[in-house]
Amino acid sequence: MRIGIVDNEKFWREKAKTFIKEYYNGAVDIDVYASGITLLKKSKQYDIVFIDVEMEQMDGFETATQYKALYPDSVIMMFTVHKEKCQMGYHVGAFRYIYKTKMMEDITEALQAVEAFSERNDKVTIHVLNVGKVLLVQNDIVYLETDKRNVRVHVDGKEYICTDRIGQIEKLLAPDRFCRCHRSYLVNVDKIKSLNRTEAILENESQILVSARRYFTLKRLYLERKFQRANG
Repeated sequence: MRIGIVDNEKFWREKAKTFIKEYYNGAVDIDVYASGITLLKKSKQYDIVFIDVEMEQMDGFETATQYKALYPDSVIMMFTVHKEKCQMGYHVGAFRYIYKTKMMEDITEALQAVEAFSERNDKVTIHVLNVGKVLLVQNDIVYLETDKRNVRVHVDGKEYICTDRIGQIEKLLAPDRFCRCHRSYLVNVDKIKSLNRTEAILENESQILVSARRYFTLKRLYLERKFQRANG
């Protein structure tokens, strides 16, 4: 994760940097800038950029506009102490406003929201029989099952016959959400309604097999995901 922080006051730059490092347990690359001009001159793409609204020479809105023109996939967060500035921020594509008076709380919520948004929009490409490449949102996939030489990919409301091997697709999917519960089945753990030692009952009422040797791995992941969703 690469993060940029832009604020003309050192106190707020360092405070934000401390909170963000704590959130990621130090596993994050953070650069700080004293002005929007310095950020733009650096010409470096970040996953997330925190930009103060009120800065000298170039304010946060102009900085955000120019930065998004260069790096449209970057997520922009705006620092402010004035609520009336919020509406303008959304015109420049701000994902969240961070109020300096409750910075730790707002940064935590904002980073969690980015993670949830990214997870919901993760995509994977499969090769569908007689169609070719199809791009699917991972979270829409319910489960996969082998069907002779092919794989049936069950998506919310649809089904695709895929020419890829189930093991190939497994490598492309998020390992914290998808589990090979049986040699013939790969399931989106978030779609499981209930689970026992021989089968998983899914939200769409489908029942899929669970092998004895894969049961405990599936159960652990299922409980982890259930806890994560319940807590935020």
